[in-house]
Amino acid sequence: MQLRWPSAALGVVLIVAVEASAQPVSAPPGAPETRRDWNVAAGNATFAFRDIAITGIPMDGSPTSLEGGGPAIAGRYERSGRGRRHRFDVVLARASGLEYVTAVDRTSLPSSDHATRVDGSYDYRAYPARDVVVDGLDIGVGVNTGVGWRGISRRFASAIDHARSEADAGVAGVVAARVSRWPRAEVEVGWTLGLAIARSSQTHTGDAGVQGSYWGGGWRSELSIEGRVPVARHAHLAGRYAFAESWRMTSHHSYAVRQGQLTIGVMYVR
Repeated sequence: MQLRWPSAALGVVLIVAVEASAQPVSAPPGAPETRRDWNVAAGNATFAFRDIAITGIPMDGSPTSLEGGGPAIAGRYERSGRGRRHRFDVVLARASGLEYVTAVDRTSLPSSDHATRVDGSYDYRAYPARDVVVDGLDIGVGVNTGVGWRGISRRFASAIDHARSEADAGVAGVVAARVSRWPRAEVEVGWTLGLAIARSSQTHTGDAGVQGSYWGGGWRSELSIEGRVPVARHAHLAGRYAFAESWRMTSHHSYAVRQGQLTIGVMYVR
């Protein structure tokens, strides 16, 4: 589960943003108090699925996980000011090259096996503590709501297909720290933790078809870091890394999912 080529580019975005934020610059006259941003980004996403038989720590009790990685595309609309922010996100990711991974071995699966996810979310954050310790360092709290769909498709033989999918909806609390000492450039770290309700389904086709659907729920957490720097009057270069972990328990089935995502894109600002 390694995120390779985008790592250096994101590092450049964050380093430049930090260097810029260290030098306060007065906002230009007539600068709008509310900013509206549209962002399209692409990058790499990783995926890991693990069945579990226990509900306590450690949650990933199975010694074997199903892992893979592949491209991700993200879209975002954001409306923000110094004291609050509204954000809508959509992400599409597909993982291929799936492997069964244990502590001592990795077993590759057929190239046709893959995992797909589609997520949509709304994130609201307020920054009641501003200029904490240094100018431009704001502490925020907020709420995140979202819906998502994840699917795993596997083929065991020419006439046997297995598909597993999950649709969920949840709400979570958010704690964040933002550095924005330079006009229109910032770095932000956020942590999200909340609950979700899920509907999972399995379909197994062979000589006789077997299908089942179950309701369940669980929790989800995400740690993210993102940065942006201006490259033109109305354009920013933006990078984001997020690591999410979720646990689900349904009828006769408990499992854990880990997802990593690193994307870099262009943001239109007005």
